[in-house]
Amino acid sequence: MYICMYIYMYVCVWVGVCGCVGVRVYMCHMRRRIHVSLYTYGHLVSLGVCVCVCVCVCVCVCVYVVCVCIYIHIHIYMHTHMHTSHTHTHTHTHTIQANYLEAACVTVLQIHVTQGRGDVLIFMPGQQEIEAVVELLNERTKGFGTKLGELIVLPIYSTLPSHEQSKIFEETPPGARKVVVATNIAETSLTIDGIVYVIDPGFVKQKSFNPRTGMESLVVTQISKAAAQQRSGRAGRTAPGKCFRLYTAWAYKNELPENTIPEIQRTNLGNVVLMLKALGIEDLVHFDFMDPPTPETIMRALEQVSICIE
Repeated sequence: MYICMYIYMYVCVWVGVCGCVGVRVYMCHMRRRIHVSLYTYGHLVSLGVCVCVCVCVCVCVCVYVVCVCIYIHIHIYMHTHMHTSHTHTHTHTHTIQANYLEAACVTVLQIHVTQGRGDVLIFMPGQQEIEAVVELLNERTKGFGTKLGELIVLPIYSTLPSHEQSKIFEETPPGARKVVVATNIAETSLTIDGIVYVIDPGFVKQKSFNPRTGMESLVVTQISKAAAQQRSGRAGRTAPGKCFRLYTAWAYKNELPENTIPEIQRTNLGNVVLMLKALGIEDLVHFDFMDPPTPETIMRALEQVSICIE
């Protein structure tokens, strides 16, 4: 916006200059037609130039003021609109939850009984935990009968068949509440309409590589603060929502890392080293990685590549 205003003011200045030149040319022409003294001619030219300059300055000031007012109104509208339709709050537990699967089920039932309309999204580390939560919720809701609204529990993970995955995007029937139990794929990869409540146990399943044993494994570990913020943001995508964190505020501030460890620092680099070798890069230890892995991991990958070549 500022660039447009500067360009417009620059054009106005040039228009003023051209106007002044035009006034001078016009006055020269008129002086030849009507015979006036040189003193009177000078005054007329000065008056015309002053009028052109004043007009250009007034136009520039008016345009600048109008643009600033429009910008302020747009900024206030967007700020208010985003914060009224995408706000979310989060709450922490007062004590450490020994069994986060049980705590997640209890939280869902409490939301279903005490909170208003809106679907629920639960984050779980992996398929095994998702299936356990789905089974627990289905068992707990069998005795509800018609006292409470229907609770539709749906899982979502990568190996689930596509026709089962598509059920989470179906519209929730009137009087019912949808509960989606998902892995961290729901943090950024997809947005589910109608989600108002998010339950975050604070755990994620990450791939880890041990260079000493040469083994890769999936390890359940704590999420980072960045991931926690991303999860809580899922509650405010389509409507104001709430995020229920199943860990204490102290744990969030003191135990959770700021960011997730980059995957290049926790995976086997055999394929990466082989690709870099094919590109003609020999000094891999001093290669300028964006997130440098440990030298031990690089040496282990070099050993694997050399063994495969031999």
